[in-house]
Amino acid sequence: MLAKLKKGKLMNYKEIIKNLKHDVKKSKIVSFQGKERDFQKHLQIAFQNMLKQTGYDHEVEILQGPNEKGKDLLIPYKTPFGDYKAAGVVVKVGDVKGSASKDNEIAMQILQCSELEVSYKNTGKPIKLDKIYVVIGGTISNQGKEHILKPIKKLVKKGEISIEIWGMEDVIGFFEKHYPEFFLSESMKSLITSKVEKIKHILKTDKELNYFIEPTLKRRKKTDKIELIKKQTKNSEKEFLQELNEELIGENINFQKFCSSFTSKQKIMIIGEAGSGKSVLLFKAVEQMLLKKINEIEETDLELPVILNAIDFEEKDLKEFNFFKKKIDSFYSNSKVKLNILIIDGIDEVKADKRNKIKQYAEYYQSNEPHVSLVFSSRNNISVVEHFEDYNKYEVLPYEVSKAIDFLRNALLKEKNIIDYLSSKLEELETNFPLYPLSLKLLIKIIKHKKEIPASITELYNNYIEIVLGKYDVTKTPEVDKFFQPHIKEDFFKKLAYHEYFLKNRSKVSIDEFNAFIDDYISKQSIEIDKDKFKESIFRTGLLLEKEEVTFSHKSFLDFFISNYFFNNIMDFIEEERNQLYEIYTNSEWEDVFLFFIGLKKKISKGDLYLLKKHINNQDSDFVKHFHYYFLGKVLQYGWLTDYDLKYEVISESSQYALSLREDFQNLFEQQIGMKIPEFIPSIIVFHLTDLFYSSEFLKKEILTLIKNDLTNKDLDMRRLTFDAFYLANNYEKIESDFLKALMDKLIENIKVLSTKNSEYLKNSIILTLFLKFSSERNNMIEEVKDSINLLIEDFKRKFPDLFRSLITYKKSNYLKEVHKLHSKKRKK
Repeated sequence: MLAKLKKGKLMNYKEIIKNLKHDVKKSKIVSFQGKERDFQKHLQIAFQNMLKQTGYDHEVEILQGPNEKGKDLLIPYKTPFGDYKAAGVVVKVGDVKGSASKDNEIAMQILQCSELEVSYKNTGKPIKLDKIYVVIGGTISNQGKEHILKPIKKLVKKGEISIEIWGMEDVIGFFEKHYPEFFLSESMKSLITSKVEKIKHILKTDKELNYFIEPTLKRRKKTDKIELIKKQTKNSEKEFLQELNEELIGENINFQKFCSSFTSKQKIMIIGEAGSGKSVLLFKAVEQMLLKKINEIEETDLELPVILNAIDFEEKDLKEFNFFKKKIDSFYSNSKVKLNILIIDGIDEVKADKRNKIKQYAEYYQSNEPHVSLVFSSRNNISVVEHFEDYNKYEVLPYEVSKAIDFLRNALLKEKNIIDYLSSKLEELETNFPLYPLSLKLLIKIIKHKKEIPASITELYNNYIEIVLGKYDVTKTPEVDKFFQPHIKEDFFKKLAYHEYFLKNRSKVSIDEFNAFIDDYISKQSIEIDKDKFKESIFRTGLLLEKEEVTFSHKSFLDFFISNYFFNNIMDFIEEERNQLYEIYTNSEWEDVFLFFIGLKKKISKGDLYLLKKHINNQDSDFVKHFHYYFLGKVLQYGWLTDYDLKYEVISESSQYALSLREDFQNLFEQQIGMKIPEFIPSIIVFHLTDLFYSSEFLKKEILTLIKNDLTNKDLDMRRLTFDAFYLANNYEKIESDFLKALMDKLIENIKVLSTKNSEYLKNSIILTLFLKFSSERNNMIEEVKDSINLLIEDFKRKFPDLFRSLITYKKSNYLKEVHKLHSKKRKK
């Protein structure tokens, strides 16, 4: 049906549908009978196009829940006087043939539209309608229109509001003019356009993002262990070291390079902290890929990406692989579309058993498709990320100051005074919390209302939530918030998060369960509360999203409210309830709850440490114990006001586990691939963990004092030396040059001394020196120190060539035997 167009030319859909029969167009509309919500999505696009053609670009909203008030869609526009007005849309699909009940139902819906204000979420201001469209996707006579209007003519004041009732012919004409591709249900262009519009809607509503500043990513290529073994037969030690360097240090890449990196059969993990913009990054990447495809469409199979949220996989989707495949294939519902990239966002937000099932089926799906790349995203959570050890890692980095300023300019537009103020404070802010999109968005809101800079990431969330709950606002709709003061809404969110999400170990709640919880909450209040007004007040905060289920708009808000519940009720808990808090420290789904709890306290106490250590020591494996002791560095970042002596004590104890963790990862990897691997490779993981857990400015003073004491202590300890080397290799650029030189000189001296003690110390000394060498090549390390490192490396290579090679490569003599073993194990499986 569609003529093939040359690459680069846009299709003229108005011309194409001229030849489409009227009955086909009518059938297309009638096909939505019983599926009015789907029909509303198409109307949303059409009205959006209509707005753009008249010079407006405000978002047309599909209304649900307490905001609906008779309207299915809301069409806002700004008047020349700077205020907002809007049109409401009532949608019905099917014939209306004078049925008294149907006429009355539509009339009452129109009446409700005309009388009730609605809050426009982009401004938070209430607006009234001056027009109502009644869109009937079916047959309606003029007499039918009269029946609908008759009972409400006296109630709608003349001149203040106008009503248009559209029948089938009007609806067809509207789509022909403003959204002609609607009628081309099988066209690839229409398919892609609708997906692009859906992504834009998600970015504007779910992610509250009307702009996008491209982040910088750090790409760490994952080295294929078998390929590395093969390379050793080619005497390619130099090339091999370069590959290890790429995995260790990584390469900074821009957004465009990231989008072009999804080549055939890639396995990629996107990692980043909460609020770093992982989801936005992936949705924008998919949007860009789809837009590139629009002008390349022909009547042939088309390869397109699929993006899904991990929490959207239901139990039924994971009962067996065919159900999983059906969910993936139904993303486009078009047999001509072939999948080329499968993206699953937020794999860390589901429970471990569900996560493992999704991963298993996704990898099996990829194994049966010749060109599919597989992409997951997760918070930088080692208990999740370690299961994706063989994936290439892309880490979303915080904005540099220049990009953060661009973000502020786009977000604030003409508010130059705030832009200038925040821009002057960004370097200082980097020491308080990372400059991620979410933290900057929260910061903007805080500056506008409180005129102060939060001291930590927890204070950032706390201040933002106080604002959206209304603590600093005088609402312009007092009848809505009359009894819903901020402390009542806060209490509601804390109890909802704790009882409905945390205790039931889930990240979404059905609408029925949510309504039941509200009913129960209201019934226990000593004041009379109108449920609809209360729900409107709750959803106006932007902290919740209501679709098929109710979720928090960002997982970090859910974690924060759960931690707040613990913080406010900890003294009232029985011992078993209190222990929950310390038990989730080792739970990958809820560990941020504990971090926020410490952030609210601003310090960690000896009592907290006692209970934490008690729980850590009860873990089954040494690996888990060692990891969570090392993770205490991250806890101290949140407890930034912890007393100096206690902070020093905790770091001194926890940092000793760096060497144990390297050995743990060594054993883990050997179990995974079925053979012995070079000891340098697991050290890469511990090196990155050291950066993640200990590089905060809040810990710098204590750590540098500790390292100085370590390096000047006569009793040298390889455990301490391992941490010291990893910390300095990650953070030397932040240390004053004279002090750095003194520390590095002493470190290199101690490495030399310990290397002579025994073979194990010698191996570790070589590994640590390699890390120092790779790190010093990134930027401007002190030349004298670089020379000392290089001399030590050359000395090790000259004196111990076989040992040096074995630590970073595989012994050639064992090559065939080890590969044979590996392939035999695979065949047995």
